[in-house]
Amino acid sequence: MHFNRLFLGALLAAACAAATARNDRLLLPIDAAMRSNGTRAMLAPDIALRFGAASNQAGDAGFVLAHAVADPFGGGNPATGGSRQRRADEVVCLDAFRKALVDLQQKARQQSGTAVVGIVSNYNNVVLDSREVYECHIGHSRGVVDLKGVVARNAMPVMAPPLAPAAPRAPLAAEAPAAPLAPPPPRFASGYAAIDDIDAVPYLSDRGREEYRRYLTWPTPKAFALASNGYFWSASGLKPKDPALPTDPTERALQGCERAAKMACKLYAVNGAVVWGK
Repeated sequence: MHFNRLFLGALLAAACAAATARNDRLLLPIDAAMRSNGTRAMLAPDIALRFGAASNQAGDAGFVLAHAVADPFGGGNPATGGSRQRRADEVVCLDAFRKALVDLQQKARQQSGTAVVGIVSNYNNVVLDSREVYECHIGHSRGVVDLKGVVARNAMPVMAPPLAPAAPRAPLAAEAPAAPLAPPPPRFASGYAAIDDIDAVPYLSDRGREEYRRYLTWPTPKAFALASNGYFWSASGLKPKDPALPTDPTERALQGCERAAKMACKLYAVNGAVVWGK
């Protein structure tokens, strides 16, 4: 009996060890991540980002590293008693990828650079050189993206060709000019109303309109979401007080609005543009 208990204990310990040792390797598309509104809202337009070792055409040295970790669990949901919910692996990886890019831009800015070129994945110092995909390692408690690039000081402050506008599903031409990254680009504006036209915001009470006035004074990145029952939520910055919340203010605004309204919400404004549709 004593041996059986020891044997069962060993099996349980082995199972627990296997469960905690999850480290799945995902290869996710760079282009889709870079085109997302959330990524564009987080990145600054003054530091270009160019992927693949071949984009370091000048052969510059001086590598910069980014190690980004994202929490797999999102904020509490009233429908589940406020318990934290695990996010999809791809969402966690996208969060980590965005954080890594912001880190690369910050380090380049500290070195008076205008771009980070030759960006490659660098998990455990093993390079994955690709312009198409980035590497993410996802486990039970975190998602990790490691990137490595080179700071360039004479590059034009625009993004690499994968960011150039293209028709849906159409391949990008190699010679297409790079498009500047701005939070948000003017083409994201819906044309519904001017950003400072407070009376045009639908559904809001007087308190909601006062909150929208405050939103207009905040620095970017920021987002304002609302629901048809009058509930609203605004968020700004990349470092929420609760580290379990998404770093992307558009995601936080939607999440907070839907938690308060108990129904679907839509973004009304992102940074300085109205994105609400008629």
